[in-house]
Amino acid sequence: MKNFDIVIVGAGPVGLFTVFEAGLLNLKCALIDSLSQVGGQCIELYPEKPIYDIPGVPYQTAKEHVKALEEQIKPFDPTYFLNTDVKVVQRHEIGNYTVELSNGETLMTRNIFLASGPGKFIARRPEVHGLAKAEADNIVDFAVKNIDEIIGDDVVIFGGGDSAIDWALELHSKCRLTLVHRSDKFKAVPANVEAVKNEDNIRKFFGWKPEKIEGNKITINKKGERVTLKADKVFMFFGLLTDINAINGIPQDIYNVDKRIPVDTEKFQSSTPGIFAVGDCNIYPGKLKLILSGFHETTLAVQEAYKRIHKSDPEFMYTTTSTALQEKLKK
Repeated sequence: MKNFDIVIVGAGPVGLFTVFEAGLLNLKCALIDSLSQVGGQCIELYPEKPIYDIPGVPYQTAKEHVKALEEQIKPFDPTYFLNTDVKVVQRHEIGNYTVELSNGETLMTRNIFLASGPGKFIARRPEVHGLAKAEADNIVDFAVKNIDEIIGDDVVIFGGGDSAIDWALELHSKCRLTLVHRSDKFKAVPANVEAVKNEDNIRKFFGWKPEKIEGNKITINKKGERVTLKADKVFMFFGLLTDINAINGIPQDIYNVDKRIPVDTEKFQSSTPGIFAVGDCNIYPGKLKLILSGFHETTLAVQEAYKRIHKSDPEFMYTTTSTALQEKLKK
């Protein structure tokens, strides 16, 4: 059994920053995520999209932001459990928790930080013949993860929401782009929709649906009429489902009817001592779903986690003036 001061469920930006704040107080962290890489929805949904509201960073893609956070927490050497789910949490009378993982390992901790956002993201998959094989062959994807890999390629985007429209505007000058939408009505910013409609470099099929994928040939259908498109890469933006996996042993009464976790704004602790909720999974008066809000929340939550372990307040130090902290961060 491995012991950690904090076990963090969710390795998105807020989970990663928890490691930094905990490390400043000499608290050791484990990070658990069902995904195969850190970054959460930043990496899964919009890795190449810009983030403008991180203080002191005028512009950064989501991928760059996650990479910077990883670099920032390196001195504190967190333990990662990726491609791993929490199966069972058990609370003990002495105030400790055991956390059983899907990989068979068991962790011991006094503090569990839920930084799991709205839950696990699952892309909506249409019923299209050959879709599973096309995914396995890396022809079809549900997020743009690396623009450099598709420059100059034949790319087909399916969808009529903000993701599809935004990426159409981003990619049309970098590849040979076709946009396919099942309707002539869109759920996207009207100005962006008009920009797409007026862009001559985007081949457009409105009112068409995907029917079959065979290799790099995509058959689309409109009331029985069929057209076959060539595609090196296909992106399908049909929306996302979120799956909030109930963890066996986590008291279900910590959740509200919307599957969010009410917390106080002093400790960001749930109604169960030792179980904290930071980032998009929590709720409180005035809550804003912003990364920077999650950074604030977890900073205060870590203070309480320290108190639960040491029965005293941590010594407050500034990284700008503390030589001890500066030495830690130079590792």
